[in-house]
Amino acid sequence: RHDMEALLDEHPIDSAAIEQVFVNRNRGTAMAVARASGVIMETIARRGIVIAEYSPSQMKMAVTGSGSADKQQVGAVVSMRLGLDTVDGPADVADALGIALCHAQHHPRRAQVARR
Repeated sequence: RHDMEALLDEHPIDSAAIEQVFVNRNRGTAMAVARASGVIMETIARRGIVIAEYSPSQMKMAVTGSGSADKQQVGAVVSMRLGLDTVDGPADVADALGIALCHAQHHPRRAQVARR
């Protein structure tokens, strides 16, 4: 939690988004992710920042136009939209960037910023 506080001090935010935790086969992994997400969400919420949650299919629909896109499709479209050759790292990196792009499309302040 201290590291998250330091990160938010160094890089202030006014909006946040997170992918909803999806439980497939490995419940242990899902529980660990849920715990970490809870700490992050609580730390952000203490600062009065609203956190939006998006399902994997919502993110895929916003990024690729298909709620059933696979990880490779998400990675390719995220790379293209952000002007990157590729998204380095595990598929979770592309998913996180996809959540950010999805949030930018859905966040109400987007329209206000675009008008300025």
